[in-house]
Amino acid sequence: GAVGAVTLEVTPIGPLKINPEFPWKLTLESPPAELGLASPVIEKGAMSFTTSKATVPIAVNPSAAGVYTLEGTIDLSVCEATGSKRCFLERAKPVSITVEAIAPPSE
Repeated sequence: GAVGAVTLEVTPIGPLKINPEFPWKLTLESPPAELGLASPVIEKGAMSFTTSKATVPIAVNPSAAGVYTLEGTIDLSVCEATGSKRCFLERAKPVSITVEAIAPPSE
């Protein structure tokens, strides 16, 4: 396998913006061993944020080509961009990520 990365992007809809002050966390439950995840938990410090998007990098080192599904939960927060600017928290929001690992080209 070759070291790679899967990127999960969270984009708010409507008049909402990303809340980078919240302690974001992605927890993957029983990830397939073939994906060789560096860690099943990705903390806020490894993520990047703008008002319109949160980017969650997931380091992988697959041992076999194939299509895999990562299941888990994410803790996140978005806030109203205008008006009261009230924030909404989502804890343990279910996520499902499909990953296709491909074989490296032959030398």
